[in-house]
Amino acid sequence: MAHLTHFTPPQAFAHQRLTRAIGNALGEGERVPCIEDPTAWDELTSAWFCIRCPVLTSCSAYADTGAVEHGILAGRRMTPLPRPARGRSRAA
Repeated sequence: MAHLTHFTPPQAFAHQRLTRAIGNALGEGERVPCIEDPTAWDELTSAWFCIRCPVLTSCSAYADTGAVEHGILAGRRMTPLPRPARGRSRAA
Protein backbone atom coordinates (compact mmCIF):
# COMPACT_ATOMS: atom_id res chain seq x y z
CA MET A 1 0.00 0.00 0.00
CA ALA A 2 1.28 3.41 -0.87
CA HIS A 3 0.53 5.91 1.87
CA LEU A 4 0.53 9.68 1.87
CA THR A 5 3.50 11.16 3.68
CA HIS A 6 1.32 12.92 6.24
CA PHE A 7 -2.00 11.74 7.56
CA THR A 8 -4.88 14.07 8.27
CA PRO A 9 -6.37 13.54 11.74
CA PRO A 10 -9.24 11.37 10.36
CA GLN A 11 -6.74 9.31 8.34
CA ALA A 12 -4.50 8.83 11.37
CA PHE A 13 -7.46 7.77 13.50
CA ALA A 14 -8.69 5.27 10.87
CA HIS A 15 -5.16 3.91 10.39
CA GLN A 16 -4.77 3.43 14.14
CA ARG A 17 -8.14 1.62 14.34
CA LEU A 18 -7.17 -0.65 11.43
CA THR A 19 -3.78 -1.45 12.93
CA ARG A 20 -5.42 -2.26 16.26
CA ALA A 21 -8.08 -4.42 14.57
CA ILE A 22 -5.39 -6.39 12.70
CA GLY A 23 -3.46 -6.96 15.93
CA ASN A 24 -6.61 -8.08 17.75
CA ALA A 25 -7.62 -10.45 14.96
CA LEU A 26 -4.17 -12.01 14.80
CA GLY A 27 -4.08 -12.28 18.60
CA GLU A 28 -7.35 -14.23 18.48
CA GLY A 29 -5.92 -16.60 15.87
CA GLU A 30 -7.91 -15.17 12.98
CA ARG A 31 -6.46 -14.89 9.50
CA VAL A 32 -5.95 -11.47 7.91
CA PRO A 33 -5.18 -12.52 4.33
CA CYS A 34 -3.71 -9.30 2.93
CA ILE A 35 -0.79 -9.24 5.35
CA GLU A 36 0.40 -12.63 4.13
CA ASP A 37 1.24 -11.82 0.48
CA PRO A 38 -0.52 -8.72 -0.83
CA THR A 39 1.62 -8.63 -4.00
CA ALA A 40 -0.09 -11.78 -5.28
CA TRP A 41 -3.53 -10.17 -5.25
CA ASP A 42 -5.66 -8.78 -8.02
CA GLU A 43 -9.16 -7.31 -7.80
CA LEU A 44 -10.93 -10.65 -8.07
CA THR A 45 -8.73 -12.33 -5.46
CA SER A 46 -9.03 -9.41 -3.07
CA ALA A 47 -12.81 -9.26 -3.36
CA TRP A 48 -13.04 -12.95 -2.44
CA PHE A 49 -10.71 -12.67 0.56
CA CYS A 50 -11.78 -9.23 1.77
CA ILE A 51 -15.47 -10.11 2.09
CA ARG A 52 -14.45 -12.79 4.62
CA CYS A 53 -11.83 -10.71 6.46
CA PRO A 54 -12.34 -10.01 10.17
CA VAL A 55 -11.08 -6.43 9.79
CA LEU A 56 -13.09 -5.46 6.68
CA THR A 57 -15.08 -2.78 8.51
CA SER A 58 -11.96 -1.01 9.84
CA CYS A 59 -10.17 -1.47 6.52
CA SER A 60 -13.08 0.01 4.59
CA ALA A 61 -13.25 2.99 6.95
CA TYR A 62 -9.53 3.57 6.40
CA ALA A 63 -9.97 3.26 2.62
CA ASP A 64 -12.74 5.87 2.73
CA THR A 65 -10.34 8.48 4.16
CA GLY A 66 -8.32 8.61 0.93
CA ALA A 67 -5.05 7.88 2.73
CA VAL A 68 -4.16 5.14 0.25
CA GLU A 69 -3.71 6.27 -3.32
CA HIS A 70 -2.75 3.03 -5.07
CA GLY A 71 -3.27 -0.69 -4.64
CA ILE A 72 -6.20 -2.65 -3.33
CA LEU A 73 -7.78 -1.96 0.04
CA ALA A 74 -11.03 -3.36 1.46
CA GLY A 75 -11.61 -5.18 -1.82
CA ARG A 76 -11.45 -1.96 -3.84
CA ARG A 77 -8.84 -0.67 -6.25
CA MET A 78 -7.56 2.60 -4.86
CA THR A 79 -6.78 5.05 -7.62
CA PRO A 80 -6.67 8.82 -7.61
CA LEU A 81 -9.78 10.53 -8.94
CA PRO A 82 -9.28 11.86 -12.45
CA ARG A 83 -8.61 15.56 -12.54
CA PRO A 84 -10.37 17.79 -15.05
CA ALA A 85 -8.17 18.95 -17.91
CA ARG A 86 -6.78 22.43 -17.35
CA GLY A 87 -8.02 25.26 -19.48
CA ARG A 88 -11.21 23.50 -20.53
CA SER A 89 -14.49 25.17 -19.93
CA ARG A 90 -17.05 23.30 -17.87
CA ALA A 91 -19.92 25.00 -19.70
CA ALA A 92 -21.13 23.25 -22.83
